[in-house]
Amino acid sequence: MTEYAPRPAVKILIGNKDKTADFTPYMQSLVFEDHRAGESDRLTITLEDAPPTPGDTGPGLWLTPDWYPVKGAQVEAWMGYEGALLHCGLFEIDEISISDGAGGTTVSITALATPRSKPIRTANSAAYERKTLKEIAQGIAADHGLKLMGEPPEVSFNYVAQVDESDLAFLERLAEKSGAVFNVKGDKLVFHNVEEIAKQPPIWKIKRQDVSSASFSDKVTTAAVSYSYYDGDKQELVESEEAGEKGASADKTVVIVPVENKAQQQAFAKAKSRAAKSKERTAGLSMEGNTALVAGALVEIVGYGVLDGLWAIDTATHTVDVGGGYATALELKNALAWRGRQK
Repeated sequence: MTEYAPRPAVKILIGNKDKTADFTPYMQSLVFEDHRAGESDRLTITLEDAPPTPGDTGPGLWLTPDWYPVKGAQVEAWMGYEGALLHCGLFEIDEISISDGAGGTTVSITALATPRSKPIRTANSAAYERKTLKEIAQGIAADHGLKLMGEPPEVSFNYVAQVDESDLAFLERLAEKSGAVFNVKGDKLVFHNVEEIAKQPPIWKIKRQDVSSASFSDKVTTAAVSYSYYDGDKQELVESEEAGEKGASADKTVVIVPVENKAQQQAFAKAKSRAAKSKERTAGLSMEGNTALVAGALVEIVGYGVLDGLWAIDTATHTVDVGGGYATALELKNALAWRGRQK
């Protein structure tokens, strides 16, 4: 019995209407960039703007008023293989780019998962008293019609101010120093507690023979992170240090930031130390398309000697290309840094 390789496939909805049949004849590529944090997820659709009839010198179909993409329109996409599609999520069209030359005309549609139609990027000022990170995140999510997903770390603030800073940047600042990452994905504000990510089992074992190309970087890291806070009861400055890895540099990161209590001090110091450790080993892998590989998940890498082990996916880029099939490229950080000191 002959076995056939799975066929790459896509599905595209515009404004909740299935437009796959309209896009497919003209599609050159569909690219989905899935980010764990820091950047908005991105969808890029590249189309051939073929003339309505052969030899026609006028604009192609996608440059006519009835077909030209609408900025701000909602896009929902799936990609992968027939019968096994990855749901990329909800996006809004942010930019349309046209390229015209001897090789023909192409129209590229870029859509973002953090829509510009919501004022979450707009500078704002606010003050929060006796609030946890979760309560602050819930309030911001509600203000923008978003649903909070995941569990932020249990960090509380007696007082924290947002001064001429977007809600997105403000929440990102609090999350980063508390040991969390988050991203806006469509109508969801998704939190990942770094410590909780590190406790997950790997979702996939990536073997060297399954990888088409790979690159690794192994750097010296900061030796320690020092935090301090003023204890009002004891009326003294309390210092704390999060030790670095064996073999790290003699440099010390001294963080001078107002810290309200011991719990904050410990959370902030651990978060800063983990962030430094995670940059020690990074990797980039390319392979055949795999819908299971998404940002925020852990994978086990096998076949690279001392570099084998648990890695966290920072960015997963999935590409369905007319000429090249379906491929996945990963940007990873060593997950052992999040579980504690490495051996």
